[in-house]
Amino acid sequence: MATVFQHPLLADMTVAQNVAIGLKFRGVGDERDARVGALARAARHRATPGSAGANALGGQAQRVALARALVLEPEVLLLDEPFAGLDTPTRAELLPDLGAILRHDRVTTMLVTHDRGEAQALGDRAAVLMAGRIAQLDETARVFHAPASEAVARFIGVETSVTGRVIARDAGCHHRGGGGEEARDRSARDGRR
Repeated sequence: MATVFQHPLLADMTVAQNVAIGLKFRGVGDERDARVGALARAARHRATPGSAGANALGGQAQRVALARALVLEPEVLLLDEPFAGLDTPTRAELLPDLGAILRHDRVTTMLVTHDRGEAQALGDRAAVLMAGRIAQLDETARVFHAPASEAVARFIGVETSVTGRVIARDAGCHHRGGGGEEARDRSARDGRR
């Protein structure tokens, strides 16, 4: 297991030493340099491997923290709002890089985020937590395109809401209200608001 936090904690070492520190603690020797170098290239890290890691800023520091976690080849990766402190261009560059690595290596990842774009870019499944409970757990696309309730819809940022009652079900859900009849791709009981 490996964890990446919102604010990267880097040691006063070079980038390569920061990335390799977990491998050193685990006693990985012979293959360490190859794993560190390959991961730094895959993440397109902007700093050189010999530069000072503790002085890395923003996206560079977060790349080092992500590389340090991924070089361990974890079965589970925990990401606690790792992009929250980054500017929009850096986030836009880093998200696809990380997504490609996670999908290629098939790393089971739990991402905590308040950003819809991050959840949609990285998540195969999404859980919406409200008041300490899971309000919806489903494929990410279904959570964002077919919220399970009005509360979930508001929480994830749906701006248009139409009130109605379910009048029939077949392959989808048909409801009447708001000036017409509309079909939805989720199931609901007849008469349900």
